[in-house]
Amino acid sequence: MNAKAHLPAMERLFRYRFMILLAALLLLLALYPFLEQDVSERLLSLFFTGTLIAGTYSVSRDRRLLMAAIVIAVGAFGSQWTSHFINSRIVFIFSRSLGCLFYLLIAVAIVANVLKGEVVTADKICGGICAYLVMGLMWAFLFGLIEVVHPGSFLENGQIISPDRGMSHQFVLLNSMIYYSLATLTTTTYGDILAKTTPARALSNLEAIAGQMYVAVLISRLVALHIMYSFSVRPHSKD
Repeated sequence: MNAKAHLPAMERLFRYRFMILLAALLLLLALYPFLEQDVSERLLSLFFTGTLIAGTYSVSRDRRLLMAAIVIAVGAFGSQWTSHFINSRIVFIFSRSLGCLFYLLIAVAIVANVLKGEVVTADKICGGICAYLVMGLMWAFLFGLIEVVHPGSFLENGQIISPDRGMSHQFVLLNSMIYYSLATLTTTTYGDILAKTTPARALSNLEAIAGQMYVAVLISRLVALHIMYSFSVRPHSKD
């Protein structure tokens, strides 16, 4: 009886899964730059963990996606928090790789969900925004991976982003890569961070193209779905 009583509540909560994920993403992007250096590293990982949980929940209706998301999220969670205690390049590489893979999975799943169906709800619009922000985080982790594997791929104000190769460097690097990724995704780059190697430049170009194509395709698709649904529910006029 209790299980049945809780079912409608869980169903209503799932209807707002993209709003929950959007709140977690905005919390990550809006708050961590203003935190003090000595506490911000762990709080950044805490916000990152929140997006892992919210992202996994957003795809929980599809069993295969859910299992894949859980496996990747557990690995990303473990490697991210391990990096606070073990200063290992391998751990950093695993953390950035799994973070990039997780956000890629979530972005693809959200886009597929947003573009299907006819009813354009508020949660579906939030899903479209989530996919855009998740794409930015995916590219940020990918750029961070490139910098870890090949230091000097990105320069900030003409200098290496952080000469220190320890754990504090990883926090500074991720901060800068999130900033650079979102600026590139929206094609509003300011020139303070530059891609210097050929792979870094090529991926930066791809992100800028993906960002523009996403906005164009998503908006046109949502408008088309809204028009189709409006015509389908409109009562037929009598002759």
